[in-house]
Amino acid sequence: MAKVKDPLHSVEARGSVAGVIYNTSRAGKYAKSFTAPVQRRTARQLEVRGLLLKITRKWQTISSANRSLWNAYATQHPQIDWAKNAMLLSGHNWYVRCNVMMQWMMGATVDTPPATPGPDTPAALVGTGGAGQISVAWTPYTGTDKRVLLWIEGPMSPGRVPKRQQAKHNSQPPGETSPYVISNLGPGFYAVFAQCMDEDNGLTSSWALTTATVT
Repeated sequence: MAKVKDPLHSVEARGSVAGVIYNTSRAGKYAKSFTAPVQRRTARQLEVRGLLLKITRKWQTISSANRSLWNAYATQHPQIDWAKNAMLLSGHNWYVRCNVMMQWMMGATVDTPPATPGPDTPAALVGTGGAGQISVAWTPYTGTDKRVLLWIEGPMSPGRVPKRQQAKHNSQPPGETSPYVISNLGPGFYAVFAQCMDEDNGLTSSWALTTATVT
């Protein structure tokens, strides 16, 4: 059933009627036919789904005191959405977010929320292309508990706008050591996305982007 604004001579509708979906986006009002969603089953997607299920189940096993700590952490750490509005996550959301990263990178989990702020975005990120490789450099982090997660997209047209959602995970070198060489690449134009992860709590930074041409 579609919900309409100003019935009969409606100027806006949201919902579906006879297999046609009506909605409004930032680009304007639209109608489209319904298509069944595609069930993605790549190895990486199956791995992530397995981790989400595992961590969600583990949430039920931690103490109520620790769940209360996560809920308090969530209240104190709102997130900013695409429209730059503050958005509150639940304690469960934060627990899953941190522990999926911890499990994926470290093979470990944490029962209590982070006691320190998340890491800074990789600074001065620069990619230098060469023969079959890209040397990626950033300002090294201090300490011994940071990793830089590198995702790569390419080869692609130099005029194309890189999209992190289309990049693939490549490596996670220590954040204290720079540069790192990504090898075995075919010739062309590449985008490299980087974020830092704290190995103690699973918090991650925002993304940085650099590009390079491989010969």
